[in-house]
Amino acid sequence: MADVLEEIHNDEYLATLEHATPTMGEIPENGILVEATKLPDGRPALLLIEGERQMVGGIARYENKFYKAADLDSTFVRNWTLPVRCSPHGTTRQFSERIANAFIQFAAVDEKSAALLARIVLCSGVIEALPLAPILIISGSDIVRANRLIQLLGCLCRHAIKLTSVTASSLCSLPDGARSTYIISQSQISDKLCQLLENASHPGLCIPFRGGLVDHFGVQIVHSDSVSADTWPSRALQISLAPTGEPLPAFTPETQQSLTEEFQAELLSFRRANVGVANRLHFDASKIGLPLRDLARALAAATPDEAALQDEVFDLLSDRDAEIRSEAQVTLDVVMLEAILVAGFESPRGSVYVQDLRDIAQEVLERRGEDVTLAAGPFGKRLK
Repeated sequence: MADVLEEIHNDEYLATLEHATPTMGEIPENGILVEATKLPDGRPALLLIEGERQMVGGIARYENKFYKAADLDSTFVRNWTLPVRCSPHGTTRQFSERIANAFIQFAAVDEKSAALLARIVLCSGVIEALPLAPILIISGSDIVRANRLIQLLGCLCRHAIKLTSVTASSLCSLPDGARSTYIISQSQISDKLCQLLENASHPGLCIPFRGGLVDHFGVQIVHSDSVSADTWPSRALQISLAPTGEPLPAFTPETQQSLTEEFQAELLSFRRANVGVANRLHFDASKIGLPLRDLARALAAATPDEAALQDEVFDLLSDRDAEIRSEAQVTLDVVMLEAILVAGFESPRGSVYVQDLRDIAQEVLERRGEDVTLAAGPFGKRLK
């Protein structure tokens, strides 16, 4: 039997509190869900759901194990997006479409981008089941819509925290194991921070920090003037926003609060129903290129009970897959291999010099319209 103990300051409560396990949310088990929430005064608390019952308190008990709300900095809790209740989300398709429609309505994105953004939101809800956490890059010259997207994602994603002036060190100082959705908006992103974020997108990898280890696995969303496609791993998703000239609808604090309460409650219901299903999902991603296969599995896990929605992942990633395949055609290693094959075909029993291979590779690049000059020295070292 699950229960939540009222926060009464007596000896029994204090003894229980001392031995309870701090948590920021537990994976559903047997229909039980323990989730981080906050009280009206801003203090961290736990929301426990069993069947139709929903209870909030300082301690949650499941069978013989006690959990307590993690002791977090008050400024973090105040800015951390958390649910205050759980509400039915309908079917996965219905919920996904409602999320996508919110992006279309309030940020004027196209339908394909909206569908992709909806998957990002759903991924945040089943984060523990993902083979990796998606990285989304928001770029383009339409700053107004980019800022609107940041606001919307902050309302809709699980455990969202909006950040700026982030460094690698300051990111590591955030609460460990929070499974947050990191929404970073700042003018410059250092290479060190990019590398840290890429590493943190893999589950089970801990980062050394101040003599200990921290786990910052979570969905990542980055908006920055300095973002470059070369900075991030090839699997990073990108939404580019060009000015449309159309005004965006009003997005008042009241509207944001209403959206947050509505969608967070339904995302919690979605999480409760689907984390276990997503953990057991076996999705064949062989139709897409190797660099994107784990990402495809992650996006498919966001709709684990809808096979038709899983199949749509290939269409959502088709443009990025084509870009990666095109880029691979002109990488130096690929061109070197092509040069070796050409030389072997033309001189099957003869000797081939490095300079000859360089000349062949240079011709391959020129025929593909690449304005690149291959120096013999570096080419030889790479070939070796």
